[in-house]
Amino acid sequence: MRRVYSLIAGAAALLALAGPVSAEDLQSEACKLPMTVSGLVLFAENCAICHGVDGKGGGPLAPALELMPPDLTTLASRASGKFPSDHVLFILQNGGGTTSDGDKAMPVWAKIFSHECGPAYARQAIIELERYLETIQQR
Repeated sequence: MRRVYSLIAGAAALLALAGPVSAEDLQSEACKLPMTVSGLVLFAENCAICHGVDGKGGGPLAPALELMPPDLTTLASRASGKFPSDHVLFILQNGGGTTSDGDKAMPVWAKIFSHECGPAYARQAIIELERYLETIQQR
């Protein structure tokens, strides 16, 4: 028991030496983009449930949706061979498709990311997702 108190006291001393803790220091690890794989990670965590891990629209939630998620690997081919970067950014920022109830079929990811982790994170996450989608285009 004495060892536990010693460890707690040592940890408290280290925290005291570290100085005040800001809200940014307490930010969740989920809100920190791993820059080398962030688009892939974000896609796997947020998009694959509907669009599938391969981006072709066959995620596990797809059959339950009113509108089928599109095949994201054919965005460039459906846009005369040029990846529609501006369109993709718009959809990620504003949502896409409309259900019969008038709701967005695809979430407004900019709003969700901003609510969870702040506007700077949201901007970077949207850019990283767009970059990742460009890399999965069929050739």
